[in-house]
Amino acid sequence: MTMPAALYARTPDPTQSIAANIARLRAYIASQGWTLADEHVFQDAGYSGLVFERSGLEALLAALQRGEFVHLVTEHPDTLSRTLSDRWYVENTAARAGCRIVYVDE
Repeated sequence: MTMPAALYARTPDPTQSIAANIARLRAYIASQGWTLADEHVFQDAGYSGLVFERSGLEALLAALQRGEFVHLVTEHPDTLSRTLSDRWYVENTAARAGCRIVYVDE
């Protein structure tokens, strides 16, 4: 049985590439034997974690609600949001969808 995964990467600095972050998260997913579809690579470059309205995060939440994957891999809890209530919302949405969030740097 395949275990579909997604990844979410964010950087607050628009001049900073998140390609290395994405490559690292892809490698982690591969090391676990999970599958990763291109449409499940979500990212937001140039956004602070204090801003909740981000196109990549909104797409991630929509895919979570549709139950498209069972693992979400990201670097750190602050990558999702630096606001506890917003991060709780993402984590609760994932839990309700049966998705486990993996923080590789926690």
